[in-house]
Amino acid sequence: MALDDFDRALLKHLQAECQTPLRELAERVHLSTASVQRRVQRLKAGDTSRRMWRCSTRTSWAR
Repeated sequence: MALDDFDRALLKHLQAECQTPLRELAERVHLSTASVQRRVQRLKAGDTSRRMWRCSTRTSWAR
């Protein structure tokens, strides 16, 4: 899976603080909340998330 600049920005923010609400992530990367939600779900579904960030499964965006 190829990552674009938005995906990398999301991963950067999630690595720093994995419990950041989707709304706040969206503001930080200048995307809509729905777009961020889709991207995070796609990243979680692929092996990228397991390689790129270590985060508890009990996070606000995982619900």
